[in-house]
Amino acid sequence: MRVTQTGVLLAGIAVALYIASLTSQSAFLLLPVGIIGGCLVLNIFGARRSIRQVQLKPPASTAIAEGQSLSQPWHVENISPRDVGQLTIESHGEPLLQVGLLKGKAKANLVPARQFLRRGVYRFNQLQLVSTFPFGLVKCARQVAAQGEVVVYPAIYPAPCPKAAGFDAVVGGKFQGQRRSAAGTHFAGLRPFHAGDPLKQIHWKSSSKGRGLMVKTFEEELSGRVAILTDAVGVTDTAALDDCLRAAGSLIFSALDAGHHVEWVDLATQAPELFPPFTDGQEILDMLARVEVLVSELDGKRITDAAALVSRRSAISVVLTQTNAAVEEALEHLAASGRSVTVYLPEQAIENLGGSVVVRRYSAQEVFA
Repeated sequence: MRVTQTGVLLAGIAVALYIASLTSQSAFLLLPVGIIGGCLVLNIFGARRSIRQVQLKPPASTAIAEGQSLSQPWHVENISPRDVGQLTIESHGEPLLQVGLLKGKAKANLVPARQFLRRGVYRFNQLQLVSTFPFGLVKCARQVAAQGEVVVYPAIYPAPCPKAAGFDAVVGGKFQGQRRSAAGTHFAGLRPFHAGDPLKQIHWKSSSKGRGLMVKTFEEELSGRVAILTDAVGVTDTAALDDCLRAAGSLIFSALDAGHHVEWVDLATQAPELFPPFTDGQEILDMLARVEVLVSELDGKRITDAAALVSRRSAISVVLTQTNAAVEEALEHLAASGRSVTVYLPEQAIENLGGSVVVRRYSAQEVFA
């Protein structure tokens, strides 16, 4: 509990009036002193009742992108028969929701006005309920351990597709091979029936012309493999990590849209994830939002260990926030061993990579081809 600026001002006036009454020996001046004191006391009881008698229930989980505001309403209920109000719900010192007045036993569904600018997970286990009801002279607060969270996804932008390797035949793949397949999107022609061909592949109209059974063939459709490694090790600048994860997410979605298989490894956790072409993007965004910094220093061993976790046939794209001599040596060793290696660095980063390692740059909202 603390007195607001308005309350301090009125308390000062009351003290001045009290001193004046003693000096002038006028009891009449004590009347406003008593009124101000009474207002302060009523404000203390009113504010305490407001924060004690209000129940708050936020949504269990809300997912939004960076820069967006919440759209799901929060449930606020006054369990007291008396009016409460002038409530502010704060999270980590920032206001989330304001409630003017709640009648006795009233309920309300209100949408917080706060905009979330940074990627991450914001949990509601440390909310603070603040009230200055009814006169705004005294502020009372209490902690509220509510259940729920806001997951803020990194803002994804269009990016050039990362290099792929290890192409496999996949129905729906966006790359055309040299051979013919039994299924696909683009019709290539007819051929005689071979033992083992499925009956559904038979082209009955051509087969009825007396040339024997004929089957349909299609253009071979291929899908490549891309491995994306992201740096969350020893990053002291959280803005740099957010830029890195935006770039990584944009590259992942670009590769998936191109029909590739994507393997993603967070260098901090060393836990590989495989995403087939056209995977639901919400799962990927949720993982990127929950990436946390590992308090350590990125070294070459983490790069080498992560490369060993992905398919040998995949082209490797490494998205870093920084680089050093040990990391550069590990990347050059991977490229020298026959792996396709592309490194993405912030546009202002300094690097000394050579050999077969391809270097690309990214900014907060763009990956440069």
